Amino acid sequence: MKKMIKSIVFWLSIGLFVYSCKMGPAFKSPEMEAPEAYRYAENQPDSLGTIKWWELFNDPVLDSLILVALDSNRNVSIAPMI
Repeated sequence: MKKMIKSIVFWLSIGLFVYSCKMGPAFKSPEMEAPEAYRYAENQPDSLGTIKWWELFNDPVLDSLILVALDSNRNVSIAPMI
């Protein structure tokens, strides 16, 4: 009897879960009007992601360490260039 109750509860919960994910009979996603280009798109300033960040410190030791690390990094050297 307990097995049957557990089975019924299980299948009802599965059915409820599947039914709750339904969006409606004829769901259409709303249309978005996005601009072709964003304001100041061509005048983007450099960010830390696009510049050599270690040059901000003006430290020759750090510069040499970064150059050695980049030269001897095997993973970068075997990676295909895009």
